[in-house]
Amino acid sequence: MNRVTNRLMGLLLPAALILSFLSVLSFSYMPLSASVSPNVPVTLDYNQGSFNFSAIASGGIPFGPQNNSYVYSWTVQKNTTCPGFSTYYPHQRSSLLYLPNGTTTNCVFRLQVADNTGNTTSAYTSNITVNAPLSSLHPLNKTAYTIYQGQNVIISIGGPNGGTPPYHYQWYASTALATVPSSAVANSLCLLSNNQLNCTFNTNSMTAPGIYGFQLDYWDSSTSPAVQTSNSVIVRVGASASQTGTTSSIPTTSASTTVSTTVITTSLPTTVTTTILQVPTTPLTQAKAVVSATDKLVESWIKKLIGYIV
Repeated sequence: MNRVTNRLMGLLLPAALILSFLSVLSFSYMPLSASVSPNVPVTLDYNQGSFNFSAIASGGIPFGPQNNSYVYSWTVQKNTTCPGFSTYYPHQRSSLLYLPNGTTTNCVFRLQVADNTGNTTSAYTSNITVNAPLSSLHPLNKTAYTIYQGQNVIISIGGPNGGTPPYHYQWYASTALATVPSSAVANSLCLLSNNQLNCTFNTNSMTAPGIYGFQLDYWDSSTSPAVQTSNSVIVRVGASASQTGTTSSIPTTSASTTVSTTVITTSLPTTVTTTILQVPTTPLTQAKAVVSATDKLVESWIKKLIGYIV
């Protein structure tokens, strides 16, 4: 009897040791698991925004000397469309940077993680929506204005198009003394309206004459917004409204200039002739006409003198 009991105990002891060892293994190595961070809905504008996803893996039997390495694979989930993502090349990093080049309303990525034993597990991103790129319906209406102290000008843009509403705006301006545009200067110069879509630049007698510059930054509410900048506008401010321009008239009065011409004959009766010509001072074309007439008159006298001598 004792011999049978000892034999049974010899068989049960190794079994207990094996069960204990297996329990230790199951405690040390948790099941392989994976997740994606962040796991929230994402909205992008194509070719204007990107988003970076990270893989989080744990458990299983990892690779590497530190037992912290896994094999990652990113693909597009079946029945969804993710424009700009290529499946021709393996995406085997722990992160995925997605830069879309088209629009979609349903894009989901599948993450697969494998450990050193070949076990795999999967995780998925939340839905990604890609809208049309953000642009402006119209640029700033004009690129240059000229006003005078006490006048005002409205600088406006036609409004954004595409992207992900609602939109956001920020004006920047530079003064006659500060050449670097800033939002603080714009806030001091602009009377903003329509959610800051328009800038009304009011001037008064204390506004320094000179050149002012304005531009508008605008962006949308996408997850990764790209700031768009309008063209620049220059506003020239004159010293006062009275300097809108004056016209000067050219005097039309004539000044009398005495031109004396003396003709001396020989044996013929001596005649001294004095002619007074009215030479207008302006305009120049009239003066040239008078000079031409004088030349012709002198030429005529010379011909007569030659006739007398002959």
